[in-house]
Order: sequence, then structure tokens, then C-alpha cells
Amino acid sequence: MTKTKKIVFFLLIVLIIGYISYPYFFQKENTPLTIEQRNKDKNTAYRLELEAGHDYKVDNKKFKQGFYDITCLKGNARINNVYLDKGDKFLGVPFYSNNSISVEGKGTVLLEPAEFNKISLQDDKFILDNESGIFQAGMEIEPGNYELHVEGNMPFYVFVGVNNYDENSKNPKSFDIKDTSNEIKFTLKDEDILKIFNWSNNKTDFTVNLIKKED
Repeated sequence: MTKTKKIVFFLLIVLIIGYISYPYFFQKENTPLTIEQRNKDKNTAYRLELEAGHDYKVDNKKFKQGFYDITCLKGNARINNVYLDKGDKFLGVPFYSNNSISVEGKGTVLLEPAEFNKISLQDDKFILDNESGIFQAGMEIEPGNYELHVEGNMPFYVFVGVNNYDENSKNPKSFDIKDTSNEIKFTLKDEDILKIFNWSNNKTDFTVNLIKKED
């Protein structure tokens, strides 16, 4: 093999390796976050801690795009308008590439790759104590008809939304619950997204009772 042919062969090998490796090192970071990544195998999230009082950019270096479970480690924090006190959780939260995230309050939050744990219904009831979350029907929660009410002795504001993952869904439903007398009913179809958010202004103590009804 002549010297010229060796150079051409070497360049071809470099091009082939570059073509194969490019999606893994570059394109993957810029790929839009999709519902197909909403599982432990394809989720690109990484563990990190954020201090309240700062803004953070999802730069795909230290802060990867992906789906996160958030726990307030100390103090309090507000992230995506959800209030968290020490020990409170916010589950299944998507963060998108190049978005800026504001963490308000005076505390520290831990972000970990979402577990997407299936909700266990006991006696057809699911209970959330001071937790917020985003749950997908057919994955974390069973499709079906539900009733929801909130119990608590302190002022609270709980937002409930039912939608599919497509932001352009034509049939979204949302409910604002600020009183224990409020009871809502809704239906979850397969792949629908259920959002339960603590939008309270300050520390509160409440329990969300989610009851599955007969079809």
C-alpha cells in the first residue's frame, strides 16, 4: 500500500468513527426531550444539588436535560412554582435543554434521575402527603375514573391537571383546590399525564386522597 493510499485509508477510518460516535457525544445532548425517554433506561438526567436563590441553565454538561425526582434537603424552595419544605418531594419533573430554571427560597434541593415508580393503590386509594408529582397513566398510575380531595388544617393551594404529553392537547383539564370541601372527578386514559402540584404560598400540611372508582 502506497503512502497516499495509507493516508486516504486513515482518513476514511476517522470519518467512519466520527460519523458513528457523533450522535452519542453531540447530537444526543441536543435531542428534544420526548415521552419515549420517560423511563429509567432512556432518561438522561444526572444527580445534582441546587441552592435556592439562584438561576440555573440546563446546559447538558453539569445540568443534563431529563426527568427528575426532586427532594428538599433543607430549608424551603420553590421550583416551577411548586413549594417544597424540608423532606417534601416533587416527582417526575422534566427539564429541557437550554432552559433556565429559577430556584427560589432559602434551602437546598436534590435532583436525581426519576424512578417512575408505579403508584400502589391500597383499597383503591392513593395518598400523597405534602408531595407533588407528574404521573403517566399506564406507567405510574392505572388508567380509570378517579375522585380526588385534599385534607389539611393549614391554608393550602393544590393544582391538579389532566392532559396528554402533547402540549397542544385539545382537551386539557385543570382544577384549583383551596378548600377541604372541594372534590373533583376526572378520567385518566392510557398515556394521559396527571399533575398534582403544591402551589401554596408558604409551608403547609396536607394530604391528597386519590380514589379509583368503578368503571
